[in-house]
Amino acid sequence: MILYSMTATFGKLEHRTLTLKPGLNVITAPNEWGKSTWCAFLAAMFYGLDTRAKSTKSALAEKERFQPWSGSPMSGRVELNWQGRDITIERSTRGRVPLGYFRAWETETGLEIPELTADNCGAVLLGVERSVFIRTALIRFRELNITDDEALRRRLNNLVTTGDENAEAEHLGTQIKALRNKIRYNRSGLLPAARETCRQLREKLRERELLQQQSERTRCRLDELEDWRRALENHRDHLLFREAREKLALARKESENAREMLETLRIRWGDSPAPEEARQMLTRLQLLQTRQQELRELLQSQPGPEPLAEPPRQLSGLTAEAAWEKVREDGKLYAKLTKNPRALPVTALVLALAGLVCALRWPGPGLAAALAGSFCLVGGMAVRMARRKRAAKLAAFYGSENPRDWERMAREYGTFLYLQSAPAAAARESRNRNLARLKALEESLRNLTQGENPEQFRQRLEEGLLGRESLAQARQRCESARRLQQALEEAFREISMPEAADKLELTAEETVRALQETLREKGSVEHTLGQLQGKMEALGSGEGLLEALGAARSRMEQLEKTYLALTLAQETLAEAAEELQRRFAPRIAAGARQRMEKLTGGNYDRMNFRQDFTVMAASGAEDVLRPALWRSDGTVDQLYLCLRLAVAQALMPEVPLILDDALIRFDDRRLELTMELLKEEAQSRQVIVFTCQGREQQYL
Repeated sequence: MILYSMTATFGKLEHRTLTLKPGLNVITAPNEWGKSTWCAFLAAMFYGLDTRAKSTKSALAEKERFQPWSGSPMSGRVELNWQGRDITIERSTRGRVPLGYFRAWETETGLEIPELTADNCGAVLLGVERSVFIRTALIRFRELNITDDEALRRRLNNLVTTGDENAEAEHLGTQIKALRNKIRYNRSGLLPAARETCRQLREKLRERELLQQQSERTRCRLDELEDWRRALENHRDHLLFREAREKLALARKESENAREMLETLRIRWGDSPAPEEARQMLTRLQLLQTRQQELRELLQSQPGPEPLAEPPRQLSGLTAEAAWEKVREDGKLYAKLTKNPRALPVTALVLALAGLVCALRWPGPGLAAALAGSFCLVGGMAVRMARRKRAAKLAAFYGSENPRDWERMAREYGTFLYLQSAPAAAARESRNRNLARLKALEESLRNLTQGENPEQFRQRLEEGLLGRESLAQARQRCESARRLQQALEEAFREISMPEAADKLELTAEETVRALQETLREKGSVEHTLGQLQGKMEALGSGEGLLEALGAARSRMEQLEKTYLALTLAQETLAEAAEELQRRFAPRIAAGARQRMEKLTGGNYDRMNFRQDFTVMAASGAEDVLRPALWRSDGTVDQLYLCLRLAVAQALMPEVPLILDDALIRFDDRRLELTMELLKEEAQSRQVIVFTCQGREQQYL
């Protein structure tokens, strides 16, 4: 066997590829580069992972220890040459099972290799169990010593080590074993192949029967869909016929209604003015009303009343400002004259009365006071009379006792003076002209409306205009309805009543949807039926399969008889060769001793091991064999390395040797001798050396 390459997503390795070559491979890399991970990966690719193993305080289970650091699923691929065939094995994670999916195929053709499975891959390719491979061909620094293992002991005990006397029996046993393996070797033997052929033929017959049943059911379904399609199409034709008939009836009714509406509108609006004439009259009415409104607004803004016939004579000769000032001054004087001062008469009366009262006791002062009060009372009455006369004179001058009438008189006088000016005369002339124009507009408006109220006239014209437009639309509608009726009648004459009776009660939309779904399902069923028929044709005819099954059964019975005969012959040969067999120890010990003598430069020439693989050795100067515990650590590593090489040569002569930092404790001289020994081993098998030191590479 030769390993070509390994690609791993395993532990710290993320899609990493390691390429190898035949013979000796030395891979120098620092610590934590992944050397031990590559070794564990190779063992996992051959034998899988023990998913039932649990982690302990002192050790992690491999499924946890080598879980990819990136979080990606665990996977890997190994390309190798086995028995002259280039093959590729691949494992990947399936669900929650790391490396639970396995596949093996020929690298060039891509054909599957049925004899290799996830369970037997390592046993078939390497020829030994996992524990044997770990204890022999996979040589690690921390596991150089070989521990006792039942599978390893059984393998070594079965080795035939009797010499040339047993050559013919061994050759015959090999031939018998080869024939038995040819007939019944896992899944690749003739008998398993015949059984597999019978199983496949039975499966094909069952599959063909199932396909036949499915085909019949599919054909029945296809017939049902075809009948349903015809019923739907017949229902659709009935619906189309009824719809066309209903549309024609509606068109006839619509045409009749349009004619009636046209006649009604013709009677109602046929005598109304033509639309163009009505629009012109409306435009003229709008223009006249607009001008009338403008003249009225203009007249409201111009002076209205005629000038007074005679100006107030009291203010004649004065300007408007002087008349207004005179009226204001006279008003203030009148208000002052008409004011009634009661304080002085009351005071004079009180003084006269008080003087009379005082005169009773003091005649002199009392009479003086009474006279003074009387004098004041008489004087006050005289002043009051004079004021009243003057106020009456002012009221008589203006012709009113109310000063506000005087102010109105002043305003009228000012208006009289303004109306007598030239601008006022021009304004009166303009107003008179506007009044004449307004009268002419009103006459034109009466002539246009013929004495009718303008708004009613406008409303009548607008209604007539709308009526004439409705009449035109009714004519168009009547013509359209007539044409539609004519087209539908021509189309209805080409539609015939479906002959088949209609029992469905679906609407048009439901019918179209059901017909589409039916056609879609029918296409799918036809496609399925074609696939089933294609599969049946690919399987072959039932008669041919039955004939092939009978032939396969006959061949299987013949192979079973042959296999029983070969088994009896092998058992007989084994019984004859039992006495010529012996245990494996001398042969393995001889091989280990030869390698130890080369590795130590002839220093150790005697070596043996016990049943539990404890090594015993002696140098040339020693008389007895001593256990490995008596030796230095480097020498112990060398003893067990030689033992492993001898066991691997005996059990797996073609399996690659893998060394993982196994030479760390070798001195320079014995390292050189070990490299020479590995070069000899590499002539007959592939050797892969992982090391964290550069001495091996430098030596090469």
